[in-house]
Amino acid sequence: EGDGATAEITYRAPFPDGYRWMDRRFTNLLDHPAVNGIVSNGRDVTERVEAENLRRAQQQRFEALVTNSFDAVLLFDADGTITYIQPTEDGYTHDELIGERNRDWVHPDDARSFDDVLARLIHDGEGATGGLTFRGRFPDGYRWVDVRFTNLLDHPAVNSIVANGRDVTKRVEAENLRRAQQEWFETLVANSFDSV
Repeated sequence: EGDGATAEITYRAPFPDGYRWMDRRFTNLLDHPAVNGIVSNGRDVTERVEAENLRRAQQQRFEALVTNSFDAVLLFDADGTITYIQPTEDGYTHDELIGERNRDWVHPDDARSFDDVLARLIHDGEGATGGLTFRGRFPDGYRWVDVRFTNLLDHPAVNSIVANGRDVTKRVEAENLRRAQQEWFETLVANSFDSV
């Protein structure tokens, strides 16, 4: 290329204490009468590159942990609006829930309890935790979910209420069936003329 054209490269260079990362910029000044050459400027960027590599590795680790978890991970803002949902294999694309508030996906009978938990978490501040079992909307209808919340709204890297939850529909239905059978048996015994 002509006079003034530049090229940049980041590379590892050997030094007496080991390899260092360098940024180097080359500027074509062959047509400049006072220079008549290619000027090269370099600087040590080892700390920056290592910090970027560490951040990238931490992000990949987080993504691997979240996407391979049995639990769902959701992030809420202070208003209870969903800002992130971990992809799961439950048939939900989840994109449709981003931006929704709890009233849009929490069963109406459970919405008040959900609001109360979020309000307490916000009131109690950074690090506050809470839990709730409630019905959440899924493509096939409502399912029971057990969710643990942590207030990380003041954490600069998270800035959210973190929710870790799992589908507990089968467990809740089994508990409800056991309770109904127990009530039926107690009613049967209470109304029986014979002793048992």
